[in-house]
Amino acid sequence: MEHISFLSGAFVFVMIFFAGFVDCIAGGGGMITIPTYLSVGVPPHLVLGTNKMVMSMGTLSAVIRLLCSVKVYWRTIILGIVLAFIGSLLGAKLISHLVSYQLMTTLLLIIIPTILIIGAFKNYRSESNYTLTPKFYLHLGLVCFIVGAYDGFFGPGTGTFLFLGFMYILSMSAKESVTNAKIVNLSANFGALIYFLWTGNIDWYIVMIALPAAMMGYLLGAQFVLKANVKWLKKIVMLVLLGLMIKLLFF
Repeated sequence: MEHISFLSGAFVFVMIFFAGFVDCIAGGGGMITIPTYLSVGVPPHLVLGTNKMVMSMGTLSAVIRLLCSVKVYWRTIILGIVLAFIGSLLGAKLISHLVSYQLMTTLLLIIIPTILIIGAFKNYRSESNYTLTPKFYLHLGLVCFIVGAYDGFFGPGTGTFLFLGFMYILSMSAKESVTNAKIVNLSANFGALIYFLWTGNIDWYIVMIALPAAMMGYLLGAQFVLKANVKWLKKIVMLVLLGLMIKLLFF
């Protein structure tokens, strides 16, 4: 893609900024970014690679900001980082072998009960409650590998699913879950990004417009996570899941 109008470029900048902000807090930024790229004429075969490049760098900026303020227990998540990376690589390679409607059906079967489960809990965890047992690492590995593979071949909602997995399956606090989800998500992003860089499926012209916007949005989102009340995180995650469900059903 060689050129887009000034208005189209401004539209991309604003939408990717907003997507970065939302994605940093609750995940689901791909619901905004992918339709945005398609709407300005990015070729479909370049959309996923372009999106992965932009969101990977945005996630990196958020992780750096969070690491400056939140203590991370690396031995807790290092296995998840590795398995998410491997899963994402495999997912990116498998993308051409999947039937899209089967994926959509599976996602709906996951999202609908997830919304009901979240709604049943009045508040998110404010304190972590886990021990580093073999069972913990087994659950960590499964969550990160499966969600990492999903990130490689589809993507929207990856951060949301990691966040919910860390909090409800691994019993981490909401803010620890957000931070760890961003770190693991970054690993998954890089796994898929390596594949897209290798195949050359990235629109660098759009990247130059979208990347600064994404980084600004992610940094603002990271600041929100550090300052916001936990109940706001729940509301935003619910909105993201509802948005993803509507997109899968009607678009």
